[in-house]
Amino acid sequence: VFPEGQSPFTSAEAKKFQLAISSAYKSSKMFPNKVEFLLPQGPIQLVKPNVFEYDMHNPLAKADVPALNAFFREEMPKIATFLKDKAPAQQQAASNDVPATAAAASPASSVPSLIPHVLSTLKTDPQQDMTLKLQVNTGGCFPWHYDNPSPPNKRLLTLAVYLTEDYDEEADGGQIQLLPFLGKPVTIAPKFNTVVLFRSDLLLHRVQPFKQRFKPTSSTSNQVCDHFRCCFTVWLDGANTNTPDEVNLKAKNLQPEFIPTMIASPVQRSLSRAVYDDIYQDALTDCFGKGTKETIISLRMHEAHVKQLTANASVQSFVELLKSKREF
Repeated sequence: VFPEGQSPFTSAEAKKFQLAISSAYKSSKMFPNKVEFLLPQGPIQLVKPNVFEYDMHNPLAKADVPALNAFFREEMPKIATFLKDKAPAQQQAASNDVPATAAAASPASSVPSLIPHVLSTLKTDPQQDMTLKLQVNTGGCFPWHYDNPSPPNKRLLTLAVYLTEDYDEEADGGQIQLLPFLGKPVTIAPKFNTVVLFRSDLLLHRVQPFKQRFKPTSSTSNQVCDHFRCCFTVWLDGANTNTPDEVNLKAKNLQPEFIPTMIASPVQRSLSRAVYDDIYQDALTDCFGKGTKETIISLRMHEAHVKQLTANASVQSFVELLKSKREF
């Protein structure tokens, strides 16, 4: 986490980004965020309320938001190359800082060492190996998820840049929560010019509900939201994401001694929904609204996934063991 004052961007650069994103939103350039589920009768798209975004691979976005397009095209390759070049030194520093037994002793303590170990596999072509999305929340939230849930996704690192001005943590909400597998969550406020970097394939996370603020008008039926959560996110691909060992949990690994490895490996994704069943359900309800059609559909899909996962008695037993190790 790089708070304002330690951010790689100056306040002037961050302000330029914020103005560009705000302008895109206010001119109705952004699209509602959608998630797609495959049902027996065909695919269905659910809209996350009050969440809007713009994909910078969209040709229209490149013209509408030139400041972010220039950053994406010119600066992100430099950042990726810098991270990649620093990988050997950072990997050695991480090895010196984190004891070999850290993962077994505390799930969260193993996480800081996991970014340096993969930096050398970063890819640096912004047209092929990176994705940039602009986002505005006038309310709403995101449920628990991994940015790289499974193949063919190639995302390795997530770089989130928060640009929310006049942020009031108590009044606004909208914090991002990062949850190391079996560990304790880390909650980060989306304050102006705060930058967060984490593994896309390894860190479960959510965005807590952002509370709407309205501009007073003469008509209570025509209120205008004048305060919103603003950010952009860059996903950087890796050359070796989603290897078979990171995707497929083997029967021989359903043992207590495999837990430290699972904490430090993307293979945790295979059982995450079952291990964190309760908080997945709560976050889906927060996202789509209690009792809505969208919540009912998303909960049914989640429950079907968990039921299929735990139909095997050995998997169910291992899931219960993992639940007992949760710190959250």
